[in-house]
Amino acid sequence: MASFDRTSPASAPDASHPGSREELEQELVSLRSRLAELEGRDQALQERVAGRSQQRSPFHTHSDAIGDAVLIHAPDGRLLEANRVACNRLRYRRNDLLSMSLSDIDASHRGDIVSAINRDISQTGRSFLKTVYRRRDDTIMPLELWAEPVDYEGRPVVITTVRDLSPGSTVDTPITTTHTEHPDPTSALAHFATGLSLIAPDRTILWASDKLRAMFPGREPIGSACHLVFTASPAPCTICRAAEAFTTGAVQSADKYNPVDHNWYHIVFQPLRDAQGRTHCVLEAKTAMSGSQRAEILIRAGTYSRNLLEVSLDPLVTISPEGTIWDVNAATESATGLSRDELIGTDFCDYFTDPDKARTGYRTVITDGSVRDYELVLRNRDGRMRDVLYNATRYRDEEGHIVGVFAAARDITERKKTEEALKRYNEALEEAVRERTDQVLDLERQRSAIESLAATGRMAARVAHEINNPLAGIKNSFQLVKLAVPPEHQYTRFVSMIEREIDRIARIVRQMFCLYKPEREVPQEMPVGETVRDVILLLAPSCGRHRVSIQCAPTDEPILMVQPENSFRQVLFNVFQNAIEASPAESTITVVVSSTDGVVQITIRDQGPGIPRELKHRIFEPFFSTKGTAVSGGMGIGLSISRTLVESMGGTLDFECPEGAGTLFRIRLPLRCPPKEGLAG
Repeated sequence: MASFDRTSPASAPDASHPGSREELEQELVSLRSRLAELEGRDQALQERVAGRSQQRSPFHTHSDAIGDAVLIHAPDGRLLEANRVACNRLRYRRNDLLSMSLSDIDASHRGDIVSAINRDISQTGRSFLKTVYRRRDDTIMPLELWAEPVDYEGRPVVITTVRDLSPGSTVDTPITTTHTEHPDPTSALAHFATGLSLIAPDRTILWASDKLRAMFPGREPIGSACHLVFTASPAPCTICRAAEAFTTGAVQSADKYNPVDHNWYHIVFQPLRDAQGRTHCVLEAKTAMSGSQRAEILIRAGTYSRNLLEVSLDPLVTISPEGTIWDVNAATESATGLSRDELIGTDFCDYFTDPDKARTGYRTVITDGSVRDYELVLRNRDGRMRDVLYNATRYRDEEGHIVGVFAAARDITERKKTEEALKRYNEALEEAVRERTDQVLDLERQRSAIESLAATGRMAARVAHEINNPLAGIKNSFQLVKLAVPPEHQYTRFVSMIEREIDRIARIVRQMFCLYKPEREVPQEMPVGETVRDVILLLAPSCGRHRVSIQCAPTDEPILMVQPENSFRQVLFNVFQNAIEASPAESTITVVVSSTDGVVQITIRDQGPGIPRELKHRIFEPFFSTKGTAVSGGMGIGLSISRTLVESMGGTLDFECPEGAGTLFRIRLPLRCPPKEGLAG
C-alpha cells in the first residue's frame, strides 16, 4: 500500500516562508485531493485482495488452519485437493500433487493402498490404516491415515487425514505476519465458520469471531481468560497447547472434550509473529466434531480400540456424560436388534425394562467412578429379554475432564435359568428329603409302636390269662354273696358297686387281651346312624358326669354298612369317651355321619384344649394319654385299640386340631369290609 510522506517538500510548507492565507488554502485543497486519490487506490487494492480470497475454495480456508495433512482423492485414487500442511510434509507443490494418484506416493502397499481404503469403507464406512509415504526427495514418512467418504462439490470423494509418525516430527511451518497489531475484528476472520480467537501469553482472549461467540455464549470472551470461557474452570488447563505454541513457536493441535457444552472439538493453535519473528499471540481455531468423528477421536486418543470392541462377545457401549450412546459394538446390535446407526445418539436407558434403575446406575458411575455387576434386563426389539450384569467406568481426557462412560454387559440369561432350575431342584430335593425323613420317622414310630404293641400284647395276654381265672371265681362267688344279702341290709348299696367294679375289671382284661389277639367277628349289615345313636345313648351317664352333651347331625338317607358290629361299636365308644373326657363342662361334642364314593365317614369334634403339636405323633401309642388318671382312670389304650380295629376293617382313623379349640377325629370305613382282611387273627 502506498503511504503518504508528510515530510516531503511538496507536501508541507516551508516554515521559513509563511506565504499568504490564500496560498495555504490552495495547498490544503491540493493535499486533500491527493489523499482522496491514494485512498481510492488503496480501496481498489483491498478489493483485489478480497477477490482473490473469495476465489480460494472453502477446503483451503478451513484445512489450511489445522495442523494435520489433509488430502481429497477420487474413489480411483486421483488426488483432487491437498492442504498446505500436506504439501509441506510431502515436499510437493500443490499443482504437482494434484497431477498424481494416492498410489504414486504410497511406499508400503505396492499400489494397493486405494483398494485397501475402498475395502474398509465398503465394510465399515471408514478406513484407518498405518502406511508409509514417499516424499519428493525420496525420504520415507511413516504415518497413520483416517479416510472417510463425503460429497465434495457435488461428487463422491474420499477425505484422508494424515498424521506423521516420524520420530521428532513437527507440524507444518507457522504462519508469519509483518503486522504488529492484532487483526481487525471486522476482517474476514470474523466471518469464518470455524470458531477463532486470539490468545495473549497470559491466556487472555484479545479477540473472538462471531462463530466462537455463538459456540460459547455464556461469557463475554474478550478480556476473559480462555479457560473461564471454554471450560468454565477457574484454573488453566493442565496441558495448555496455547502455552506450548508460545514456547515452541510451532503449530499445536488437540482433540478435546468440552465439559461446558459436552461436545468434542478439533483445536489448532497457530502462533502469529511480528516483524522481528517474535510470537506475540496465538490464533486458536475450534471446530466442532460430528458423532462419527468423535468415535475416531477416541480411537486416536487410545481410549479404546474398534477392533477390541468387535472381538468382544459382550455388548460394549460408550456413552456421553448425559447418557447418550456414542458408539456400540456388533454384540450390542445383536442384543438390541438395532443397528449401530439406530443406537448412536439415543438414550442409553431406553433399552432396559427398568429405565429408572438404569439411569440410577449410570449416575452412580458418573459420581463414584464405576459400578460392578449392576443387574439389569435388556430388551430386544422383538420383545425378548436378556438378564445382564453391567460393569461400567468413566473415562477422562488428558486434562482430567470426565469425557463419558464405557460400559460392558455380561449376558447372564442362561446362567439365571440354570440358577433358577438349580434352585427349584434344590427345593424339590429338600422337600423330598423332608418327606423321606418324615416317612423314616413315621416308619420308626410305627416300628416302635408295633414292637411296643407286640410286647404289650404278649404281656397283656399273659396278665389277662392270669387274672381272668381268679376273676371268674370272684364273680361267681360274688353272685352267691349277692343272693345272701337281703335288700334291707345296711350294706346292700355296696353290692351293686362291687358288681360294677368286677365288670369293669373284666372289661379291662378283655381290652388287654385284644392288644394281642383281637376277637374274630363276622361282618354283618347294620344301619350306621342308628348304631352311632345307640353308642351315644350308652354314654349318657358319662356325659352327665362330665356335664357334656353329644349332638349328632341327622343324615338325609339311611346308610347301611357291612362291617363287624361289635368292633365298630367299640371304636365309637372309645373315640366318644375320649372326646367326653377331653371336653370342658357345659360344652357340646358334634358328630357328623356322611357317605361318599362307597366310604362312610364319621367326624367327632370336641371343644377341648386340643393336642400339643409335640405330642401328636404319640396319640395312638399304647398306654399313652394326655389326660391324668384322676380324670378317667383309663390305661391309655383306647385309641390304640380303636386304630387297630379300624385298620382291620379296611379303614383309617386320624385326627386334626383345627384353628381354635378342640380336636376333630375322623373315622373312614368302606361300606363293605374287605373279604381277605376281615379281622386280624
